[in-house]
Amino acid sequence: NSNSNSISDNESIGHTVSSDFEIKIDSTSSVYLNPSFSKNISKNKYKSNSRTTDANNLDLNENEIDNFNDSENNSFKNNLYYTKEFKRKGRRLSFAFDVESNSYENKLFTVNNTTFFQTGNPDEERNQYRKNKNNSNDLDFQFSYSEPILDSISLGIDLNFRHKNNNDFQE
Repeated sequence: NSNSNSISDNESIGHTVSSDFEIKIDSTSSVYLNPSFSKNISKNKYKSNSRTTDANNLDLNENEIDNFNDSENNSFKNNLYYTKEFKRKGRRLSFAFDVESNSYENKLFTVNNTTFFQTGNPDEERNQYRKNKNNSNDLDFQFSYSEPILDSISLGIDLNFRHKNNNDFQE
């Protein structure tokens, strides 16, 4: 026979803020900006206990588990875009800069105790802690220039640069 009980409690909170800005510098150029930030926090608790008995209703073992999991996720993004139209029809300059930064951290605590009553096996006691962290950054830069050669032909130059960085840590 086994008899067990468990209880869990989960809580999650999230916030996001974002905005859009368009700034007209003059009649031929403008800047667009789009920053955003989000934060999410999660807390989870779990407890259980169980008892196992034999056919004579004598205790065989007892197990208790206590888990706590705590995580946090943060994200920042920003897009910046600039464009300039020149007097000559078709001549245009633009650049874009995008940045994204994310961080994640998770902590897990586990306590697991098992008591053996009849087998002579040693009792088991486990206290475990695990921590995971991840940080990532992504930068993207784009440049574009267009120069008209003839009414129906133009020369375009595009440059792109991208850098990604990701760090994982576990303890």
